Amino acid sequence: MLCAFMGNSASSVMMATSLISGIEGYPQLSSASTSSLLDEKTQYHLFARLNLSDNSVAVTVIIFLSQQLNVSHLGVIHNSNAYATSYTQSLLKAVKTYAQHMTIRAFSEVGGIHYYAIMKEEYREGIAGAREHTWMFSDGLNANTIIGGNFDKDSPLCQLVQKACL
Repeated sequence: MLCAFMGNSASSVMMATSLISGIEGYPQLSSASTSSLLDEKTQYHLFARLNLSDNSVAVTVIIFLSQQLNVSHLGVIHNSNAYATSYTQSLLKAVKTYAQHMTIRAFSEVGGIHYYAIMKEEYREGIAGAREHTWMFSDGLNANTIIGGNFDKDSPLCQLVQKACL
């Protein structure tokens, strides 16, 4: 009888359980684990995913931003957790390989706590709030943090949020 396991969505859990199931000869599948560490086939030889890894998504994003939108400068504000940090590292790696002309800076913050302060400073510096800038946020930053702000109608930060996407 053929047997396989459908695993947890958390990559950290999948790493532990895939090692055990692999040693026992059972494949393990995940529909949501994105860590690029799981791409290491010598260690996770019977692991398979039904989605893309962080590395694959990052390459696609960087190529799209670079070639389709002509982005030359990219700022990444991310939560300071393993998922966000891993994805950010994948973005940095993709820029080195696929968009050497692009300048990328990454900033870690905790759960939206500093989001408004960061956006106000970006506006003051002239790179937020203007119509020519589009801010993109991943699912790691809660949408309520971005759109749940108390902005004055037609304020620069209100305009910024209107042009943001997840």
